[in-house]
Amino acid sequence: MTLDVTLIGPTHPFKGGIAQHTTRLAHRLADRGLTVDLVSWRHQYPRLLYPGRLTVPLDEPETLPFARTRRTLSWFAPWTWWREARRLRATRTVIVTVVTPLQALAYLAMMRTLRREGVRVVALFHNVVPHEAGRLDRAITRRVIGRADAVVVHTADEARAARDLGATEVTVAALPSSLDAWPDPDRVVRTDPHTPLELLAFGLVRPYKGLDVLLEAVALAPHTRLRVVGEFWGGVEPYERQVARLGLGERVSLEPGYVDAAAVPAIFHAADVAVYPYRSATASGAALVALDCGVPIVVSDVGGLPGLVEGDAYGLSVPPEDPATLAAALTRAGTPAELARWDANLRRRIGHHDTGWDGYADAVVAVLRHP
Repeated sequence: MTLDVTLIGPTHPFKGGIAQHTTRLAHRLADRGLTVDLVSWRHQYPRLLYPGRLTVPLDEPETLPFARTRRTLSWFAPWTWWREARRLRATRTVIVTVVTPLQALAYLAMMRTLRREGVRVVALFHNVVPHEAGRLDRAITRRVIGRADAVVVHTADEARAARDLGATEVTVAALPSSLDAWPDPDRVVRTDPHTPLELLAFGLVRPYKGLDVLLEAVALAPHTRLRVVGEFWGGVEPYERQVARLGLGERVSLEPGYVDAAAVPAIFHAADVAVYPYRSATASGAALVALDCGVPIVVSDVGGLPGLVEGDAYGLSVPPEDPATLAAALTRAGTPAELARWDANLRRRIGHHDTGWDGYADAVVAVLRHP
């Protein structure tokens, strides 16, 4: 029997990894023979909650749009939630992609109607509790979990967090890459130890991602240069002041602004090592992009990040919020022998790597087919 499922979450023209992930998941589920509809947002949340760029041009999607998509939900219009919930009463299963507590409030209203009509609801969390969360965030998440029949998360730590908030049926599916990334076939590994190591910090800059820690570490690792590319949550000025205070003006480039998906691989190809010094994390789509581009990574030992380096096969993991240890790791990462070893390992990885989507989609289908 064909399984019909409605996936609710952001998609084009909204930008970024979660919108790309939602869209790709819809495609992968349809490829497996499911009848899939994608319900998305016309307005996700107030602009004040996200000061950066919210969308990409309609004619420039970051990933292939899903044909059976309707954009009907608005955060400020509860009637759009209830109207969509009534429309979904005949659907067998609904997946809600929980991104922000504000969206979760809409989902809670919809889930009440869906559960009353016997629709099975799966809550898919990119973060069970938002970074820098407060009590209200946890309370809302607890309510969503309480109304869901099953929960899908991306790491074992997130599974524990979900169970702590009352989840009983939890599936861990490793986060796949949501961006089309590829290695540079002409990549030349740095061989001169006296040439500065080119570091990259890519993605949305928020306090929990530890850019301030990385800047302190770069000050302690003199043979490094750092390029920071992405939108800056709350503005770039605090980091500009830190760069000036540390005397890093000649070694650190801050490049605020959103980067369209097609331009991302070239940014990674120009780096020797990508760095993710998070204070807390679940997983990191940007770190997956680095590996898919053939670039080794240095990550904090938080969430699912250490698993990405597989020991030290593809890079290094260090304790969070420790500039001195991070600086030592950057110094080690700059040795030609380590760079050559990681490059060889990454070339083997890319040779048989499918970006993780097959396993991820199979895990989600298994949850959907659960009685």
